[in-house]
Amino acid sequence: MATKQIEKPFLSELTEQVVRFISVYLFLKRATSIVGAVEAIIYGMAVSELFGGMALHLLYHKAFTEKCGKIKKGFYKEILNTAIPVNASGIASALLRTMISSWLPTGLVMFGLVRREALRQVGALTMASSVTMFPMVFVGAVGNVLMQRLNGLAVKGACADIHCILSRAVRSVMCITFSALCFYLLWGRKLCFFIYQNETAAELIPSFAFLSGLTCFSMLLHSAQNGLGLQVKSAVSELGAMLICCAADLWLVPYLGIKGHIIGMFLSEIYDLTESVIRVKKCTGIRLWGLFKKGKNGKNSFDKMTEKIRLTA
Repeated sequence: MATKQIEKPFLSELTEQVVRFISVYLFLKRATSIVGAVEAIIYGMAVSELFGGMALHLLYHKAFTEKCGKIKKGFYKEILNTAIPVNASGIASALLRTMISSWLPTGLVMFGLVRREALRQVGALTMASSVTMFPMVFVGAVGNVLMQRLNGLAVKGACADIHCILSRAVRSVMCITFSALCFYLLWGRKLCFFIYQNETAAELIPSFAFLSGLTCFSMLLHSAQNGLGLQVKSAVSELGAMLICCAADLWLVPYLGIKGHIIGMFLSEIYDLTESVIRVKKCTGIRLWGLFKKGKNGKNSFDKMTEKIRLTA
């Protein structure tokens, strides 16, 4: 995608999805229990990832070597230095989310709910969250494009262009999130109740609508940081946000119930967004108001970052 070759990633993704469907189906036919079914899904996903990687290698290796010649020493190390922090952060976040999911019902029981009611409230959280996740699909697409563009501009040291691209991306996400927020505040409850027939989930929609807006901006700025070579720092702030959410579940949920979990989610997103804004501002020198309108900024500490990226490129 960074070299504007869309067909090859598409073919690789298509291969991966087809192999995933077939392999999971074949493994599930042999499963005889719930544990076996879960193992079958895991094995099927592993096989599909392997085939997806092989497809990428076959599609890109010949074209890359013809265009760039022999792959230089340390090429794969540079790729791993970019990919490992992002994937490690994703794995660690998934583990922390698992801890939250397992602890939250227990915290609600400590608050005074019976086990069945606690599980119902956890289910209502999941329902409300799924309804308000729709804008993140578009923001994720914007973030992927932004990361590729920023990485290319950082190598060139095009500071003014980076400011322009960042402000355009932020304005796009602002339009998406504002439109989604208005929609959810006006019709979100009715939509959620229509889908799930659950009043508790419907009442949570306004909170999750605002939370979704914060999450969208955090996603965008994390993509910007990955494009600017700040993968490790981005991963650290993301893990810090998850730890705040875990702490809220441990200490607030037993006293405030489900409100404690929602407060923890807001605090974690605010922390993550604040850290991301500060880091992007420090790296690029762009002013906060400059994210929301097209403006020109002079040279700044971003020059040091681009110089570092040029040396490693």
